[in-house]
Amino acid sequence: MKVGLVRHFKVKKGFPEKKLLTVTELVEWFEEYDAADIEEGETDLGDIEWQRCLTSDMPRAVKTAEKIYRGNIIRMKELREIPLPQFKINMRLPFLVWAILVKVSWMMNHKTRLEIEEVKRRISTVFDRTLLEGGRMCLL
Repeated sequence: MKVGLVRHFKVKKGFPEKKLLTVTELVEWFEEYDAADIEEGETDLGDIEWQRCLTSDMPRAVKTAEKIYRGNIIRMKELREIPLPQFKINMRLPFLVWAILVKVSWMMNHKTRLEIEEVKRRISTVFDRTLLEGGRMCLL
């Protein structure tokens, strides 16, 4: 079995225009990012005849898969990204500071660490199931 990993195409959503954001505005920006369209790009699939394509059910991932793969695409909630941490900070911060806090939360916050472990378990389950279904060339 061969597995090819592809990241979604660039999302058509610029950074927030406001200099300082509340946590509510940050969450809204991420929701808009999740729903935004993509900029089509090029992907080298290595001249491999992929027999199967699994993708996250997020719109940007589905749209990317539809552009690069011509067969049946299996959409899976299990392949979603790590969710945005919940912040209880009641202040306005620059977007870059929020981005750093998200990354730090992924490393330091216990609840976020548990969510990361859950994502790893989901992905492992998908891989195990894919391996059991036979030696197919699988694009993720």
